[in-house]
Formats: sequence, C-alpha cells, structure tokens
Amino acid sequence: MSDKSDESPLMARIQKAGDDLTLTGSKPQDLPRSKIKERLMAFMLSNERLSGTIAFGEGADKDDAPDGVQHYDPVEELRRDDSKLNEILMLVEHDMNFREAALLEEAQEHQASYNVLLFGAAAKLARDEQLSDALRELVVEHLVNPPNFPTQRRGKQKRSPQVDERKYFAVKFALQHGLKPTRNDVSQHRSACDLVAEAALDLWKMGHSAFATGYGYDNIKKIYNNESKLRKARCG
Repeated sequence: MSDKSDESPLMARIQKAGDDLTLTGSKPQDLPRSKIKERLMAFMLSNERLSGTIAFGEGADKDDAPDGVQHYDPVEELRRDDSKLNEILMLVEHDMNFREAALLEEAQEHQASYNVLLFGAAAKLARDEQLSDALRELVVEHLVNPPNFPTQRRGKQKRSPQVDERKYFAVKFALQHGLKPTRNDVSQHRSACDLVAEAALDLWKMGHSAFATGYGYDNIKKIYNNESKLRKARCG
C-alpha cells in the first residue's frame, strides 16, 4: 500500500502542527479560511490516530460496550493501513508488557485479544526475544490447531459513537476559530460543518481512508445537532 501522505507537502506541514490541537485554550481568530482548514485537518488527523490508542486501552472484556465500539485488533488495523505499523507495534508492546496475563485470559473468547498476542509474539520472535511459557504454548497451539472463532456477522456496519464524537469535536474545533456551526439553504458554504466536510475530503484524497464516508455536510450537521442536544440534556 502506498502512503500518499508522504507525497504531500501540505500533509508534512499538518504532521508538524502539534501545537494547539485541542479543544482547550484560545484559538487564533480572523484567520483565512484556508488556514482554519489546515488547522482543522491536523486536529482531525490527530484525533483519528489517537482513536486506536483509546480503543486499545479499553481491552476486550467489556461485554457492555456500546453498539458500534469494536475491540482493537492489530491484525485488522494493519490490514486496513500498513503505514501504521510502528504505531501498532508500540501499542502491542505496551499491552504485552502490562497485560499479557489478562490478554491470555481474554483470548479464550475474543479474537482481538488473541491477535494482540500473536502480533506481540511475532514481534518478539523477529527481535530474537524470549517468549513466556504461556505465550510459547499459545504459539505452538496456534501452529498445530488454531482456534475457530465465530465468523463475524456481515451486513450493515453499526454506527460508532466514538466516530460521531470525533466529528462533533471537529466541528467544535472549527467553531473556536470564529465560524458559525451550520448554514441555511441559501447562504454560502462557509460554516464549521462545511469546513469539516471539506477537510475530510482533502484527508481522504491524501490517502486516509477513515475519512472516505460519513463526512457529508448533512451528516455532520445532524451529528453536531444531536450531540449538542445530548450534552445540554446531561448538563441540565
């Protein structure tokens, strides 16, 4: 898989823009729309990359996880985007160091945890590192008689609350630069929701498949309005 972002001077600038990419603190005002979009793209890309870390830390033993929240699977993650190999290795190594015993227990039922262990074992073998007795047993058993996990059901993918939240936060970030949240049908496309849709399209063109769908103006507007109502209800 080619990494289109390596060919983009703009993406190189975005990746260096590590300052002020949060929802806290004041943001520069009266920036040109192109500059706001550049900052927004950096914010969206940063949040998307962090999403794997968040999902990874939750573990696979939460049966009460909300609909659409999937357990982190390094094998599937690498299959989707092989440019994330270093990040995946870092996360796997962390979990192997601090949660190997828990992963071995989870792996009896959850393929995601099983794949973390296999990924971690492969990394250790590649670096000539010693495996624990339990991990060595899992690898041997896998080679002789790999487990048969239930086939994942096909069909329409469930809506992810985490993805919706990231879209809402992107609009909030744009709002902090002085934009209005939405527009009416006759006004120009200059709202925060419009800018999020444009930023997502640009990121997709740069090769970031996570922004391929679900970022149209109408969808972003709906998510922003729904999330705003939910947050007001919680505070009220």
